[in-house]
Amino acid sequence: MRTIKLVLSVILLVLVITAGVQNIEPLRGEHITLQLDLFFWKWQTAPIPLGFVAPICFLAGVLLMGAYDLVNTGRIKKQLKGAEKELGALRAQTGYDAPESMDSYADEPFDEEGEPPVSDESLPK
Repeated sequence: MRTIKLVLSVILLVLVITAGVQNIEPLRGEHITLQLDLFFWKWQTAPIPLGFVAPICFLAGVLLMGAYDLVNTGRIKKQLKGAEKELGALRAQTGYDAPESMDSYADEPFDEEGEPPVSDESLPK
């Protein structure tokens, strides 16, 4: 599955680069001026080629989303540590000693759906 994703990603990257190279001419001729006009302050850039502004905006988006992802990952790790701490406290409180592997449960009887079998003794008569 990883190989398929990698191949599809490379194909998509080649298509995007090809489209960008084939359509670069309109971007070379266009120039834009960025400006900020506040009540007490005005700021304006010199004319900038549009072909320069577009990649800068893309990189700014990549950096912003990377920062968001770092913050989100940190939050999730903090939640996981709290849950592990709570689980450890509950295990200590109940005296639960977790087995090293699930092999110890192999001899317990379960049916095909994973449910324990129903014995006739536990059913009301």
